[in-house]
Amino acid sequence: MRRLALAATFLSLSASAQDSVVEARLDNGLRIAVQQDARWSFAGVCVGYNVGAADDPEGYRGLAHLVEHLMFTGSPRAADGIHAALEPAGAIDIGGSTTFDATMYCEEVPVGALDLTLFVEADRMGYLLDVLSARELDVQREVVLREFAQRGGSAPGHRIFVAEAEALYPRNHPYRRVFERPDDLRAARLDHVRFFHQHWYTPANATLAVVSPLPPAEVLTRIERFFAHLEGGNARANNTLPVALPRATRIVVDRPVRTEELVLTWITPAWLQPGDAELDLIGAHLQKVIDEEISTQRLRRFSVAQRSRRHSSEFSIHLHAQRSVDALSLLPAVEAALQDLREHLLTNDALDDLRAHYVTRYLLTNDRPRSRARHLALSGAMQRLHTVERNMDRFASITPQRLRQVARQYLAPEHRVLSHGQFVREAPLDGVVR
Repeated sequence: MRRLALAATFLSLSASAQDSVVEARLDNGLRIAVQQDARWSFAGVCVGYNVGAADDPEGYRGLAHLVEHLMFTGSPRAADGIHAALEPAGAIDIGGSTTFDATMYCEEVPVGALDLTLFVEADRMGYLLDVLSARELDVQREVVLREFAQRGGSAPGHRIFVAEAEALYPRNHPYRRVFERPDDLRAARLDHVRFFHQHWYTPANATLAVVSPLPPAEVLTRIERFFAHLEGGNARANNTLPVALPRATRIVVDRPVRTEELVLTWITPAWLQPGDAELDLIGAHLQKVIDEEISTQRLRRFSVAQRSRRHSSEFSIHLHAQRSVDALSLLPAVEAALQDLREHLLTNDALDDLRAHYVTRYLLTNDRPRSRARHLALSGAMQRLHTVERNMDRFASITPQRLRQVARQYLAPEHRVLSHGQFVREAPLDGVVR
């Protein structure tokens, strides 16, 4: 392992082997995170690239998502596509995802298929463009456009989120332009895809994570065999673009839909920054309170979430009213719950219950090799590599006083963007902002 910068960093998270991660870099810049977990006979493999929807060039919104689809179409040594190459070997849960900040490619495979999986991942990282055709681009463009329509991209609800982003972020901020545009997708050509892939899909801009029962040294040797020959490319600078807290803003979207929506959103601290974990717990608390306080006869469904991201996060409360219920009539109960958090302390017992419920649910959701590998690769792509366990360690020291302080600082009404999708029979089908 001459090429491995194996100042092998051990992140000592607990006494058990499965909680330790060996981190290394190849000479070409590829970041590697290997975790041994003897409980499984499977391996989770995930490659995270430090590029996401926020990096779409202006005029080509949706390009990052389109490239994600094209990464599954095949490579010189997987000519029939990634699924066709891996599924016969027993791979499951083969998939990709494009977030604001990163693009992920993950699968879970029998340990005996680990070499094949690493081979295929290296092949599409280094040589996808050798076989990519304009015909395949056209096919995948139509798939992405269909997904856009299925997600409601041309529906009135989409217009709320576009208007909200414009209220939350300054004109030049990348999070303002993360929403795909069908015309931009149709304008993308093979040269645009080539440039995007060559610029971002390089070893120096990627993190490869493997969670398996194998010894880390053996896994590292295998990774070196398949990836060390690839050209490195340029690593992304580790910079962030802080966002000022917005002024109170109200957005109204008229739409011919009888089920109204109400969205309350605040700019909050970036992923892993002070306040991020506290807002996860605040979200879980408000989820419980809203479920108890607002009748299902008035509230159809709702969500509360801290959406953690690289530059800044968003805390949102999204309410879907029942048919013919004015969504604004739901606001007083939500405001009362927020005011209670800002003025009063949770009891220690209530906080302990909240923390235990949140952490247990998170750990159960992230306890397969694939999900653990995805967490490692995503945190590496975001340039803050850490394990599922370390992520949960952030919650241990949170106090009732700290929750109240964060609620006061970040969830104040003077920094809230309130979006109301209201029913107007004569409004255009895709809604209108006023």
